[in-house]
Amino acid sequence: MKKYILILSICLIAIVNETGAQTDNQQKQLHYWNDIDGYIKEQSRQSFLLIDQILNENPPTTNLSLIRKSALFNMDAILHDPRLDNNEVLYEFLDIRIKKINEALKKPVGEGLMIYKLYNDAFIIRTKSVTVAFDLFRGGRANEKPLISDALINEIVNQCDIMFVTHAHGDHADKVVADMFTKTGKKIIVPTGLWEGVSPNIRQLRSDQILDEKIELGKNKVLQVKIIPGHQGALANNIYVVTTPEGFTVAHTGDHDTKADFDMIAKIKGRPSVDVLFTTCWFIPLEELVNLFDPQLLITGHENELNHSIDHRESYWLNDVRAAKVNQKKVFMTWGEAFRYSK
Repeated sequence: MKKYILILSICLIAIVNETGAQTDNQQKQLHYWNDIDGYIKEQSRQSFLLIDQILNENPPTTNLSLIRKSALFNMDAILHDPRLDNNEVLYEFLDIRIKKINEALKKPVGEGLMIYKLYNDAFIIRTKSVTVAFDLFRGGRANEKPLISDALINEIVNQCDIMFVTHAHGDHADKVVADMFTKTGKKIIVPTGLWEGVSPNIRQLRSDQILDEKIELGKNKVLQVKIIPGHQGALANNIYVVTTPEGFTVAHTGDHDTKADFDMIAKIKGRPSVDVLFTTCWFIPLEELVNLFDPQLLITGHENELNHSIDHRESYWLNDVRAAKVNQKKVFMTWGEAFRYSK
């Protein structure tokens, strides 16, 4: 009996000690004196948790509410502080956000066109018949830990049918992601000069004129695709206009920034009519590019690209200013969000 009492006493002492240690740790967190980095990190973590909650309760719509605008603008403020670059708090936030897309892709899609925004200029569109990715990018600099884990992005790739890559810059053309597609026999469409000879599943398409392509993804699953030869400076940048079997048409301009191509872009206006335009948020004047496509809906990309210096990370408050003269409906989406578009 004394033996059991002794064992019980030891266990109780251990529990008390552990509880005391937890209390001490919690008490330490009430002060951050002489720990500026710890303070910034924890303040950012708490802000991210609140932002995530606000965004979940106020999903993207064509009418930007004050509370949603406040959450997006607060994201800008945090993400323009380089002290958080490559910090665990940032990884945690992105992981929470991108996992929402992974889970959504596993559920029935329903009616209409589902649009998912990942990191940077990466989008996925989904109908009942097809799941199409554009410029999937894990984030982060070369030779550093990616912002989105390989395991998570691989799960997302497994649920896609095809990927379109607009141009060769590393924040749009992620070779690791491309390998995930090709290893499972899935197609990737890229401009000429990118990943030549890497895989028979990577198809280089580019011309000095607009290309019309039919891309088969399986029985009764055919994409109608127009490829416009755009540019970012001197770099080839394909502009894709993709129509799903259900008749939804989306255009993705990548990092196109050259007004000299406007005459070429204008040739496709209304043929077919564009439902959703994905374009970079920093094109100026934004309304001129949008009017060339005249979409039913504008969705911008490239906000808060953390590879850039803070002056070119692009912010949602700047989106609000730049898009003020856009007459078409617009939605400001951020990482890990979904939007359902209907005709």
